[in-house]
Amino acid sequence: MLLNVHKNFLIMKKITILLLFLSISCSCIKKNTNKSFNDLNKAQIVYLYNLNIIYDFVYYDTWKDTENRSLEPAVFFLENITNIKSNFRKNMSEMYWPTIVNYNEWKNWYLKNKERLIWDEKEKKVKIKKQ
Repeated sequence: MLLNVHKNFLIMKKITILLLFLSISCSCIKKNTNKSFNDLNKAQIVYLYNLNIIYDFVYYDTWKDTENRSLEPAVFFLENITNIKSNFRKNMSEMYWPTIVNYNEWKNWYLKNKERLIWDEKEKKVKIKKQ
């Protein structure tokens, strides 16, 4: 019973993040005013979405569920944006295996650099504004 409640909580959390992302995306399309503010938020939401996948993997030991939610692309995204590498597990199938340390490094990077994250509308991806 408790496991079902936890899974439902995780699903609702993901749906909430997705809805927030979609609402900001729609507001970017409808309004051209204050575009940089909306773009910055969109980039932050994409970053936090990927960080949330790592959080679930690390703290809730949901590697099977996380695997279906694209753990590898989330790690790849965070590594490319931050230049902070994830732990890598070599066994029968090589795979990323982020740790609590990796999660905290990526979270701390975000807290220090979130204002530098921008959404490139032309390339449809997150980029970092140069200092």
